Amino acid sequence: MDWIGVEWGAEPRAWAMEGKRAKAEAAIDLTAGEAAPQALLRLVAPWLGDRPVPVIAAGLAGATAAVPLPCPPLAPPFATDAPDPRMRLYLIPGLRQDRPATDLTKGAELRMAGFAALHPDRDGILCLPGPAQTVWAHLSAGEVISLQSFLTPRLLLAVGNAGATPSESFTESLEEGRGRPERLAARLAQIEAAGTLGLMDRAEADDRRAGLWIGAELAAARAWWLGQPVTLAGPAPLTALYEAALNAQGVAPATADPEVLSLAGLVAAHGRIA
Repeated sequence: MDWIGVEWGAEPRAWAMEGKRAKAEAAIDLTAGEAAPQALLRLVAPWLGDRPVPVIAAGLAGATAAVPLPCPPLAPPFATDAPDPRMRLYLIPGLRQDRPATDLTKGAELRMAGFAALHPDRDGILCLPGPAQTVWAHLSAGEVISLQSFLTPRLLLAVGNAGATPSESFTESLEEGRGRPERLAARLAQIEAAGTLGLMDRAEADDRRAGLWIGAELAAARAWWLGQPVTLAGPAPLTALYEAALNAQGVAPATADPEVLSLAGLVAAHGRIA
């Protein structure tokens, strides 16, 4: 093992790297109240030995380190204090947008960097559904031009549907959410009432909530997908819902393996350490 790459977020993951190749993978569940440095050490501790090893992490840099758009998706990682002397810790800066709407990435920049590294000449839209949020990013000429984040995945978790096989109920509510987003709160209340009265089972209720939330997101993200080549990269069940939602709008998105993008981003970051 030469170095360790970390993708931090709601579901932290790490890879033990030999050059550009991942030799092993690890993941942890975050413990309530556990500080990030201690959780990071717990994640990578099995791979630490006698000599300090470089650890490159995305998603841990603070807001003050974020790079303003437009900019390349990957800024040089910077060295910072490590929670253990057996580590040399480098953090990948996030991306910051001030206009047209304030936004901040907390790890999504890693997959953007991986996509740019693997497809340096490809322009278009990246849609990155994740456990905590979905990020839409416009990449052009090797830079991130603009981005928009949505908390839709977190809302789906809250209603019990983090991504399932698209159903007829999902598709119907998708059109409601996209076409009439101003009625979103009212429709959610009606679904709750129908469930309480026994007129709708839990599975249908979850599908309809998911359709409403993603439909409303598509309405707000219209400028990112209308007439644009879109690539999806996220957890398979959640990505399937976004793919079905975009197909319903006449958009045929490409898909990319999120782990492949993350590893490509980490390899590119490793190459930029001074």
